[in-house]
Order: sequence, then C-alpha cells, then structure tokens
Amino acid sequence: MKKKIFSFLISLSLVFSVFVPCTASEVSAVSTAKESFYLVSALNIDEGINEDNSALVTRAEFAAMVIRAINSEPFAAVDGSFEDVAASMPLAKEIYTAKAMGITNGTAAGLFTPDGNVTANAALKMMLVAMGYEN
Repeated sequence: MKKKIFSFLISLSLVFSVFVPCTASEVSAVSTAKESFYLVSALNIDEGINEDNSALVTRAEFAAMVIRAINSEPFAAVDGSFEDVAASMPLAKEIYTAKAMGITNGTAAGLFTPDGNVTANAALKMMLVAMGYEN
C-alpha cells in the first residue's frame, strides 16, 4: 500500500511539473511546480531529458520518465510498430518498453508522436496504468 501511495505522489509531481502557471497571482502554483521539478530531479528520472528547462516535456520524454519512475529498465525490442519511432532515437527503448507494459498505445494507428508535447490527459493515463490501474 505504501508503494502505491508513494507512486501516486510521484505521479502527481510529474503531472504538475508539466504545467506552467500563467498569471502573477498564481505564485503558490509556481512554488509547487518548482518543488515538483526538484523532486523529479532528486529521483533522477529526468536524466538527459529537457536539460535546458526551456521546453515543454515531449511524449517520448514523459514515457521515459514514467519507465524510470517505476524503476524499470528498458527491455523491449524496437519492433517498428510505431512508424515515427526509429531504433536510432535516444528514447526508443523506453517508448517500446512503455508500449510492451501497456502504458501507452501511441496517438494513432502506427504512430507515437514522440516529439509532440505530452498532454495532461496522456500524462495522467500513462501514470495510472504504470501504477497498475486499469482503464
């Protein structure tokens, strides 16, 4: 039970680290986002991802962070079932591991859209499935 609670808290931190506050009145949200960012960094699940901190998180990067957050080594072979994920891509094994574990199915038939920004819905779905929740 403690493991699921911890996983859920990490997942929430990952989701909130993707959001960027829009107004000056949301100072507390900025603080929460910074705390989430530091937690993700401390857990070392963002290694090699968005290193300049200026861009939004992509679908490929988020899939890699989820795989790392559940402490899984990338194990799946790059089988070419996603037309837009080449074996030479840096996070290809993580994407195919997420697919093999049922964490993601891509965006459309045969596509993953690795360079697209991850949406809140997609991020939440990946995290819940990674924690063992069904559809």
